[in-house]
Amino acid sequence: MRVRHRCSLTTLRTFETLARVGSFAGAARELEVTRPAVSKQIRLLEEALSCRLLDRSPVGCQLTAEGRELYGGLDQAFNLIAATTEGVADRARHERKVKVLVE
Repeated sequence: MRVRHRCSLTTLRTFETLARVGSFAGAARELEVTRPAVSKQIRLLEEALSCRLLDRSPVGCQLTAEGRELYGGLDQAFNLIAATTEGVADRARHERKVKVLVE
């Protein structure tokens, strides 16, 4: 049985960015939001999944086992989304460049 959790793409992107850059401040800079906004998104995600994704300390944060698992899946998913949208855009650009002259 699959359990569906309601997590917004914004929340998932926030976690992916935090996991990749390794700090709340860095994630906030990259996402162009405040540190409290990043913290809120992570809290919402942890509540939705009923698990801790990060071990926080005064010098930063580290992913828990659950956080590493989630990051791995999100990294693959966001890479697939990027490749798919880039492929569609490339084909659309190519199709616009093709002109047929009929005399």
